[in-house]
Amino acid sequence: ARELKTFVNENKIETFKTEVARLYTTTLHHIASETTELLKADSDIKRTVNEINGTLKDLQGIKVIENIELRFKESDNPVLNHLKAIAELSASMPYGTDNLFSASVGKREHNQIIRALGHLASDLAGHKADYLQVEDSFVLEFRAIENGHDTGFVPSLDGIGSNGTDVMVKAMVYIAMLSLAREQSAKENSAVYFHCILDEVGILAPNYLKELIEYANNKKIRFLNGAPDEKLVTTYKRLYMLSTNAKHQTMVRRLLAQA
Repeated sequence: ARELKTFVNENKIETFKTEVARLYTTTLHHIASETTELLKADSDIKRTVNEINGTLKDLQGIKVIENIELRFKESDNPVLNHLKAIAELSASMPYGTDNLFSASVGKREHNQIIRALGHLASDLAGHKADYLQVEDSFVLEFRAIENGHDTGFVPSLDGIGSNGTDVMVKAMVYIAMLSLAREQSAKENSAVYFHCILDEVGILAPNYLKELIEYANNKKIRFLNGAPDEKLVTTYKRLYMLSTNAKHQTMVRRLLAQA
């Protein structure tokens, strides 16, 4: 009782209200700042997706794949959505967030923010990750049309067709990304080629692999891969035989070199 009397006589309730309002305002500003920073990359990602789609419109050399398209979608991550809602409500406050205990000013907005903070706390309790990353802010969807079969927009390229089709489409998306990287890094020398290792070529039928090589070469990208199909010998610029000698050293012997 004595402590309560002191609390009332010294009007410490005002100090309590001031500290709560300060913590409330600081929390909202921090949420708004961090959420804005996280979402800054969205515009860059959307631009990159559009550039990749532009590159994929030119399927020169490809016959089996009629169309590939990527689509950017905002994430439905509940934690992120609550953070965005809090940031938007905080920014829309006509008189700022300092008037938490006002009887009239911004009461409705404060109530909305407090409810959103409650939802956020509830979802955070069940959230497995300790933090949000840029990839949590969006979903990348893919669409492919192969021999008349339209997959529609799906969140993964796995299972869109046969294993060969999966590898083919994935490789073409990667080639488009490499092509953009090559254009940006080799602006002063457009003749520069990128070289990359192509794995799992055994899954691809010879005609698929030949089209993929031609498609990549048209983008100034060249593959390094093992086990070349004997039917495609003339498709390769260079062929090498690797063997191991008695000293367990790898020996490289050139079999074919084209100009």
